[in-house]
Formats: sequence, structure tokens, C-alpha cells
Amino acid sequence: MVLLLVFSVIGGLVASAGDSYHQRSDQIQVVRGEVLEYKLADCCDRIQPAADKDWRLDSLGLTMKWIPPGDFFLGSTQEERSWAADPDGGKGEAAWATDESDPLEVRIAQGFWIGQTTITRGMYRQFVEAVNYQTKAEKDGVSRIFNIRTNLWEDATGVSWRNPGYVQNDDHPVVFVSWKDAMAFCDWLTRRERAMNRVPVGYEYRLPGEAEWAYAARGGSETHTYFWWGDDFNEGKGRLNAAGADQMADESRWINGYDWEDGFIYTSPVDYYGAPGRNDYGLADMLGNVWEWCYDGYDPAQARAAIWQDDAKMRILRGGSYMRTPGSLRVANRGRGGIDGPRPHRGFRVVLAPAVETSL
Repeated sequence: MVLLLVFSVIGGLVASAGDSYHQRSDQIQVVRGEVLEYKLADCCDRIQPAADKDWRLDSLGLTMKWIPPGDFFLGSTQEERSWAADPDGGKGEAAWATDESDPLEVRIAQGFWIGQTTITRGMYRQFVEAVNYQTKAEKDGVSRIFNIRTNLWEDATGVSWRNPGYVQNDDHPVVFVSWKDAMAFCDWLTRRERAMNRVPVGYEYRLPGEAEWAYAARGGSETHTYFWWGDDFNEGKGRLNAAGADQMADESRWINGYDWEDGFIYTSPVDYYGAPGRNDYGLADMLGNVWEWCYDGYDPAQARAAIWQDDAKMRILRGGSYMRTPGSLRVANRGRGGIDGPRPHRGFRVVLAPAVETSL
């Protein structure tokens, strides 16, 4: 028997075909792994997030950090892009940075909240169990992995967020989630929190826009630098998890990695590096660990100041990952992926920000 205090349970969630789901009202609550509709009792506490203050989602164990309005530069200089491709610098390729464009001054007019960390396996499990959700990788039964021993992408069966092919626990970032899988989580969280009257009018939980992500990643710095801590990648030691000198038992390691060990070959627990791994906004793992899905479609010409949806099939990824070299770990670096493309190094974090009308 499930005891519900102050809630009046009136029904259940209605599943729809495909990847999405809907409900018979806009109010839902999770009780012991089940999603239930309910009506708020008059006695319920209806505190909402307040501007200039962080917001804690206790049920997820996630702190949403307040990001104030402000100005910053989106893009990169030619000098930076040249460093990123230099074998003795960023160890990348020139083609990887052709979509960054020269720095563009951007104004973030409205403040927003962003997750201090990416969404973890444990957080994602709450959503999956609440709505009986099945990810793209689980439905297909096969996905792509990168073989560290052969340095090639290959198909693998049975891999998913539950079993990414390497060791994780619930404190690690969720991976093998497609853009649609990430959006479904955001939709569920918005509906749940709105039901508790904990979402400001006109706001929603969603993926960050590319400009929002880049602004938050810089941590409030008004100086354009390669990384949030400055231009010297070596100052990132003890701050991030990427393609370091760490080796497998058979001495396999990521190609073109940097010279120091960061403690991990694959993902690390979120916020593993503590204060040194957080920027001045208090955000952990903005560079490295996992690529982070953004809301935007991919514009090959440049990053956009406003959320861009002209290309609905390809979406932006930011931040680099555990298998990336220094040039791909810059704040300005842009990745992209198919909307239905789960991978072992892709995850996401959420924002509570002005609502966007999706093009899908």
C-alpha cells in the first residue's frame, strides 16, 4: 500500500507511440517509481526558483546554478584554431574548427539556471522507471562504440545507458542517450516540476542553447580564452577527464593524448575533481568527461546567438569527452550528432530557462 500525503491520485500516465509520451493533465508526480497524476492540495508549499539564487532539485540530487544575464564572445580567433590543429598544441585537425567563426559578441538577456553537473545514470533511471521509457539504443539493440585498441568505430550489440561497455555507477554521467532521449527526460522533468508549481512562468527544463552553454562554460569571464581557466591547457591538470596518459591493462590508450594521467580512461563520476574542476559559476565538468547535447540544430557556418533549429536532424554537442584531445576541449569547439545518435561518450545537462517552441 502506498500512502500519499496531501495528494489526491486521479489516474495514470498515458503512453503514446514512438519516443514521446503525454498525460491527461499537466500535473504528474513520481511515487515509488510510478508516475501518477494528482491535484495539488491547498496546503502544499509552492516555492519557486528565485533569480540570483541556486535551486536544488532534491529528488534528483541536482543543484541548478543561477546564471545571470551578461555579455560574452561566441566563437574563436584564427590563432586559437591554428593552435587546436597544431600537432604540438591542440593535437587536432584544422577541419574540426572550420565551423567556429570569428568571435561574435553576444548578449544573454535573460538569466537562467543550469545543472551543476551532467545528468547521471541515477538521475536518468528515475525518469526511465517513472514512465517506463526505452532509449533509442535499447530499442535498436545495437549501437556504435569506439574501440580503444583498434582506434575504430564499430557496431556493438546490447550496449545502452545501462551497459555502456565499460564500468560505471550511478554517479557517472548517463551515456548512450540520443538527443531525443535527452529531450524526453527534460519534458518529464518540466511536467513533474510544473505540477508542483516549481517552474517560473514562461520557463521550462530543456537542453541548453549553444550560446547558453558557451556562456555558462566561460564562468562569467569577460576575457576570451581557450579554456574556462585560461589559455594554457596544462593548467587543466586536476580539473578534467579526457584523453590523458591513462592506460588499459594491455597498455592501450587514447591516441594523441596529453602527457599526464587524469585517473580515468572512460567516464569519471560527475564533479570528481571538486572545486578545481568547477568554473567560477560553480559548474563541474564543462570540458571533458562527456559531450553534452545542446538544443540547437547544427549550422556549419557558425554558432548562433539564439537557438537555431533550421537543421532538425543534426544537433550540437559541446564540451568534448573522455576520448578527446586538447583542441577539442576548448570552450569554442563545436561537435555535432544525428538526432537519433546515441554514443558511449555523449550525455547532457539541463537548464531551467525561457521556453522554446520546438521545430519537431
